[in-house]
Amino acid sequence: MKKKVLNILKKSIFLILVIPCMLIFTSCAADGANGQDGKSAYEIAVEHGFIGSEAEWLASLKGHDGTNGEDGNDAPVLNTYEMYLKAKTPEGGSYSGTYLDFLKTLTSNNLDITSDILSKCYYSVLTVNAFRSGSTTGTTGSAVIYKYNDDGSAYVVTNRHVTADGSRGNFATFRLYLPNSNYSIPATYIGGSYDNDVAVLKIEAADAIALKNANAEAVTFDNHKLGEDCYAIGDNLGQGMAITKGSVNTDSETVEMSIGGTNRTIRVFRHDSYINQGNSGGGLFNANGKLIGLTNGGSKSASSGDLKYYAIPASVVVAVTENVIENYEEGNFAGVKFNLGIETSSTSHTSYYDPSTSSAVLKENVVIKSISTNSIVGAYNNLADATNKIKVGDTIVSLTINGKKFNITRTYEIDELMLLARIGDKIVLELKNSSGTHTVELDEISVYKLEMR
Repeated sequence: MKKKVLNILKKSIFLILVIPCMLIFTSCAADGANGQDGKSAYEIAVEHGFIGSEAEWLASLKGHDGTNGEDGNDAPVLNTYEMYLKAKTPEGGSYSGTYLDFLKTLTSNNLDITSDILSKCYYSVLTVNAFRSGSTTGTTGSAVIYKYNDDGSAYVVTNRHVTADGSRGNFATFRLYLPNSNYSIPATYIGGSYDNDVAVLKIEAADAIALKNANAEAVTFDNHKLGEDCYAIGDNLGQGMAITKGSVNTDSETVEMSIGGTNRTIRVFRHDSYINQGNSGGGLFNANGKLIGLTNGGSKSASSGDLKYYAIPASVVVAVTENVIENYEEGNFAGVKFNLGIETSSTSHTSYYDPSTSSAVLKENVVIKSISTNSIVGAYNNLADATNKIKVGDTIVSLTINGKKFNITRTYEIDELMLLARIGDKIVLELKNSSGTHTVELDEISVYKLEMR
């Protein structure tokens, strides 16, 4: 039975879903033209000192089962490639079709999503191996293909905690793998956001050809809807891509997790598509094949042992990624976010059914809870006369960025909308208080820019 919880703003202790690995890649994968003659990951491992068979090497990558999967035996987990290999054996019926044929047959029998859509989603998700420089220590997670560029290169997105090596900074080396492939594709970290748990990797044109040759498409995006079916795709336990089905359980909540050696509060939504170690940064798709979130972890109740799974909303993924890419292509290493300087809270809320989207909607009355001094609003208040100051308790009606107006109906929207602001943009706040409704124009926002990391 699908859960219909409208909103649970509850903080949980977070379980990060990456897998420890023991391997280091220090050279490019591609030896031939356009990267098509790259060495396998196993060959690279042998070159760097691994002793043993390929099967032993693969076993060394799997890590250890985490507590985040122990209650998931009854979940509809599909380790599809493993099932395909078994189906090809005499005991499995000597299946003679291709893997994609098998995937279509499997999904038409088990999932409420068309096989063509699921196949497209499946090959849009990659395995990520991240390693320290000069070390055999690293992690395994997942990523999705964000877009291909005109010059042939590609961007992929994953979780920031996949690319961050604790308080040491970033991992030095990243290798990506298509589903069911040992062909390693080098990638470079170009930026991300600790506060949103999103990171962006770039694949150069010569190496991105491997993705295009496999017909791996970039994802398309949609907002999640409460109660809709969802499908998590990621490198579950480092054993290959798995597909699990569930539904969206909450529209928004927050969880606490440590990224970069610091505890942070991350906005997520909850789903019940079973995920495990290795799923971090993988895709959560709706029945139309649209990416609605990046799976980033789960939590376990200390009292009941119940497991909950979370994803970063697609709107946040896109906002952070576009910010990072635009700044990177302008020569900046990091994305830029501007410090508006207001903290919001909700004084009341209403919920209703929206027939245009066939989903439940929650609307909050968003008010200013506090204002920081060293910020855009703080600087404005220092110059404004007493009657025009922005005050604690004012209701925020809308926020306009560079001429585009956004009605504010949720407390988290102000902070996330500031990801869309760029140097030179004008910001307009529409506020309401006992004196009525008025607008405030905020200029010179570049003085209060913050680098995202």
